[in-house]
Amino acid sequence: MAPDMDFKSPLFAFSLLLVFTAGQAAAATEMGFTDYVNAALGASETVRVNQAQKSVAEAREAQATATVLPQLKLIGTKSRQDVSQSPKLTADSTALRLNLTQPILGLYKKKAALDVAAQQTVVITETGEDAVSQFKLSLNDAFHAVIIAIGDLGISQELSTTAAKRAKETAARARTGRTRPADSYLADAQLATSQAQVEQAKVFVSSTRSALAQLSGLPIDTVVTDQVRLPPAPESVDSYLANLKTLPAIKSLAAQKSAIDAQTDAARAERLPDLDFFSNYYLHRDNPYDKVKWDAGLQLTWSIYDGGLTSGKVREARAQYQAIDLQESQKNRVTESKIRQYHEQLNASLRQIPSLEKAMALTKKNYTAIERDYSVGVATIFDVIQSSNTLADARRQYDHQIVNAKATYVALKLAAGQPL
Repeated sequence: MAPDMDFKSPLFAFSLLLVFTAGQAAAATEMGFTDYVNAALGASETVRVNQAQKSVAEAREAQATATVLPQLKLIGTKSRQDVSQSPKLTADSTALRLNLTQPILGLYKKKAALDVAAQQTVVITETGEDAVSQFKLSLNDAFHAVIIAIGDLGISQELSTTAAKRAKETAARARTGRTRPADSYLADAQLATSQAQVEQAKVFVSSTRSALAQLSGLPIDTVVTDQVRLPPAPESVDSYLANLKTLPAIKSLAAQKSAIDAQTDAARAERLPDLDFFSNYYLHRDNPYDKVKWDAGLQLTWSIYDGGLTSGKVREARAQYQAIDLQESQKNRVTESKIRQYHEQLNASLRQIPSLEKAMALTKKNYTAIERDYSVGVATIFDVIQSSNTLADARRQYDHQIVNAKATYVALKLAAGQPL
């Protein structure tokens, strides 16, 4: 027998704290779509990969910035030279110096390389934002598939409970001779069918939850709830198209064009001469230069012939620009078409919902009336089962339409770059 718990003991207080914390954690896992997306963004590898790629691009930009600044080095040398023709020189020599270099004419090349790195950072950033947008769209489909599966399971369980009650009542009526034994068999058959549908619905819930968890990186047992509010009518399609140019997918391609422009400038800059300033301060030097403490000068380097390498880089950059320009045009058209399609689908769904709601209400009245007729012997058990199945189908169709309309509404806002 377990010993009595001392309600004043630290152990009891700690146990109570664990129970309370567990209850809080369980409650915290109930999430609507917006909360679920925010949690998934923190757990998904997709977002972290994009952040890592952005960090790489920023590091490369910092490296390009460093090439524009003066370079200071400490250089030590020890060498042996031929002094047979110069007896005043020593064969072995050592030197220790501080070397300072600063590009002058070469700054244009360095600046072009820096522009390329900066634009690549923008490209990575916008591409990452587009990946996040696509991730949210995928989550939208998977999330609302779970909502539909849970709704279907609830309807199947209600149908199974009703079928069990009906089978029991029909069996009792058959034993007293108030109905045929065949009616009892039919009621039992409907019960078995409804129980199989419940098991099938459970599998559907499990598979949709698994797909959602795999996509989001969140626990599979996270409780999701339908918290999306449908508008009475969507705004005009023009309001959703207003921000088309600012969408990450479009901005990413525009940034790629800017990056290619910078690459073209960098390639052309290779044709220009380099003029660098250099200076040395000698901390140690052997004879006969031990009294010379410093020197300074300019170094000019000009590539006269490179075999067409620079021209090839320029042509390559121009071809890439044309390809990206075509992709941008296509992306604009596809994105606009997708927004219009979502808008039309949402309008159609909102128009169908009242009709489906009316149909569901009428099938419910029909089911109630047939049950009443069956109780007085006017209707058969087949009529009751058929009306029950028709009501369940009407409820499923109505629920599916509601959830699909909400998923379309969310997809429309995401595709248009609007907050949820």
